[in-house]
Amino acid sequence: MTSDPFGVLRRPSSPHRADPRFAAVVRHRLEEELGMNTVDQLQATTEQGTDLGIVHVKVSDADHAFAFYRELLGWQSEPYREGGFTAHYIVNTSVLTVLTDNPDAAPVRLFFPVGDVGAGVRTVEELGGAVTASAIDADGGGWAEADDGQGVAIGIWRPGHAYDTEEQEPQVPRGEIGYLTIHVDDTERGATFYSQLLGWRFEAPRPNGYRHVQNAGPALGLYGREPDQGPVTLYVRVHDLAD
Repeated sequence: MTSDPFGVLRRPSSPHRADPRFAAVVRHRLEEELGMNTVDQLQATTEQGTDLGIVHVKVSDADHAFAFYRELLGWQSEPYREGGFTAHYIVNTSVLTVLTDNPDAAPVRLFFPVGDVGAGVRTVEELGGAVTASAIDADGGGWAEADDGQGVAIGIWRPGHAYDTEEQEPQVPRGEIGYLTIHVDDTERGATFYSQLLGWRFEAPRPNGYRHVQNAGPALGLYGREPDQGPVTLYVRVHDLAD
């Protein structure tokens, strides 16, 4: 029996292989050549969605955690110390990573840039999410922290207000987040939420239920949540796993 020529492209995404977005684009190009797709459909699925901008990671001791990652990944930090907690803002990664021991922080919170925070908040609430904290300007600037309705902590902000990194000196990226998975109880509901809020376009569900995002970076997707599993899994690129 002839094997499925696209079988290799349906395997679960892995941070040890090439960017899964490359496989998605190749597949669409092959489908187009075989008459299985149209140019309009291809353009629709590759329209750029909102990329991840900031990730906050809660740790028990921010100074100790930063020392560990500085040695492992070469991270450089600008520390923030106020209100009884410490946060290390990593200045040499493309996606701003923050290590914080704030006891009120979520285990992981993913922040995304938007043009209008007020409109984003309304979309979150209309889709069943909940806004937990915010500071919104009349012109749509500001920031907001929210839950996506399935236990995933997210945030939105308009660049130029809070979390602005444009004035920092350029640094050589090190220890980049190369892949992440968001774990939810209902992947269809999750796909609807993120496509409406962030413009993400998803591949069809794979046999294991994985939904890969075609048009945002870093490479990411939705998985069904297993018992005792956290809401987000992060994978960081390194030069040599043996090291």
